Amino acid sequence: MIESTQSNTRDIPVWLTAIVVLACVIGGGWMTVWYLRDRPRQVVEIPDDQVVAVSPNNRGNYKGPAIAKTRSLSTEVDGIQPWARASFRAKSGNTILFVNYSGQKFDLVPQYLNTRTPEEVDLAVMRMSVMNDPTWRDNLKVTNEQLDKLKKVPGPQSPKLDPADKATLTQLWTAYHDGPAAGKAAAEKNLLATLATIGQKNAATIRTFESTRAQLIREALTPEQIQQYRAGGGTGGAAPGKTLNARG
Repeated sequence: MIESTQSNTRDIPVWLTAIVVLACVIGGGWMTVWYLRDRPRQVVEIPDDQVVAVSPNNRGNYKGPAIAKTRSLSTEVDGIQPWARASFRAKSGNTILFVNYSGQKFDLVPQYLNTRTPEEVDLAVMRMSVMNDPTWRDNLKVTNEQLDKLKKVPGPQSPKLDPADKATLTQLWTAYHDGPAAGKAAAEKNLLATLATIGQKNAATIRTFESTRAQLIREALTPEQIQQYRAGGGTGGAAPGKTLNARG
């Protein structure tokens, strides 16, 4: 009798092969994610002269990939920075210019800092307190004649730009915002220098107005009434009934 030496082999089931392949795929994917997760990210700092200003509502003339760079400036630092979703803020000294976009159009809104002294602010608040609160009028014994004088004092003046200044700033802002990246630094410098000059001129006018306004308030009330108002907590905005005897 001849004994066969051929070994018997068993075929691997198809379902087992599928499980092995699936396990390899899952394991390989997990290893890839783990490897990439622990690799440090590369951070690229874009030079200022290569940053392209992009309009809040469109990308202007820039056709390349989107570039995002945000400047973090203190509110006290001079310069230009994004301020809201569709606006920018330019500051030069005591002058601030808000550039608010609406579609392709924008509007310029100025603001001038330090145009009133603390005393002028105090007198303006006093005027409003006396006019709007009958308790203050009773406490200070304000006469109808005095009240009429206070009513004739003009209200605060809203900052404005005359047409020539607005045209100049519009041109300089367009050159900065829509001009080539290579000229950004020079365009920003020109805009801020002109903004400071215009601000000094307009702020001086507002300071004169506020000084005259404060003088009219002083003339409407007596020194004793002003002193009594301050002694009664008026400067701090406290309710007169809580700080000053209603009969006093």
